[in-house]
Amino acid sequence: MMLKDRLVNIGHLFFRYRGYQFVIYLLVIAMGIKHLSVIKDNYFYEILCFYVAILGMIIRAFTVGFVSIGTSGRNCHKQEAFELNTTGMYSIVRNPLYIGNFFIFLGIIMLIQDFKLIIFSSLLYWLFYTPIILTEEDFLLGKFKDQYIKYTKEVNCLIPSFVNFKRPVKKFSFHMVLMREHDTLLTTILAFLGVELIIKAIIYGNFHLDVFWIIVLLLTIVIFCVLKYIKKYRGLLSSILRDRNNYT
Repeated sequence: MMLKDRLVNIGHLFFRYRGYQFVIYLLVIAMGIKHLSVIKDNYFYEILCFYVAILGMIIRAFTVGFVSIGTSGRNCHKQEAFELNTTGMYSIVRNPLYIGNFFIFLGIIMLIQDFKLIIFSSLLYWLFYTPIILTEEDFLLGKFKDQYIKYTKEVNCLIPSFVNFKRPVKKFSFHMVLMREHDTLLTTILAFLGVELIIKAIIYGNFHLDVFWIIVLLLTIVIFCVLKYIKKYRGLLSSILRDRNNYT
């Protein structure tokens, strides 16, 4: 089997179980626990890390908010794409969601204040996602053929470039962002504050959060619960209407 085919097969596996990649990153954080005993509590640095993570969420939002339903999804079982996204964020770089994820991940890892560990974990991140990207490219090439080849010649895989920027065809859907990204929001905040709690515990000997972080956590939980309820209610309502139409 060719090396590319092996990487594609690995990519299928990583794609299917990418929701569990946090286990790898927890191990990376565990490697930096000893370093945490010598770092200083720096509130302004924590805010900087938080902004880096927020940048990742903003990149994801501007990606998801302009795409069609059935693309840029969270599916894990198989590749899906009803159309090829080539405008908006996808005209700047071919994998904007993974870059957004990277900044979220980077903002969290930066809290450890260990430069070597930040570099190592960043390399680990892209080592994990490279086979996934190859798998997706193999799928898109098979489905969109010449259209995808032309697209890859114009837009870089991972290095953003605004040279060929194209305005999004669709209007920005704030609703789409809220419905699809509330899980990312909660996961990001919980992961960020989880690491923050560990750092505080090692520095001060007890678990505590500053008032600002407590407010951020509570607001995030409220937003998540409201959006989760709306999404569940809309799904239930659609199901009821569909069943009613079947019997009329």
